[in-house]
Amino acid sequence: MGIFVKKEHYDTTLGGKPSAAENGAASVRVIGRRHLQAIRYYPNNSVIADLYVTGNLCTIKIDHRLNRGKRQYTFTNPLGGLAYCERPRTVHTSCEPI
Repeated sequence: MGIFVKKEHYDTTLGGKPSAAENGAASVRVIGRRHLQAIRYYPNNSVIADLYVTGNLCTIKIDHRLNRGKRQYTFTNPLGGLAYCERPRTVHTSCEPI
């Protein structure tokens, strides 16, 4: 049995209101001259991706934040619905400037 991978696409504008997404919402905003921040809101938590670009280099920092009063993280499941976990871990990130 293989591992399912789910890709999500969001139509949003920089600095605009969060756009509806499956089981939550998503937004992108400019934080600084070389810093973008994408936030994916789930029912119990938010996943914050900070993208930094300097010259031909870019780095991504991922932060998982629980909402007040919640104890489990939620994520969309590739098979549909929500998946729950106690402590998410980001294993690998990558980016390429255009």
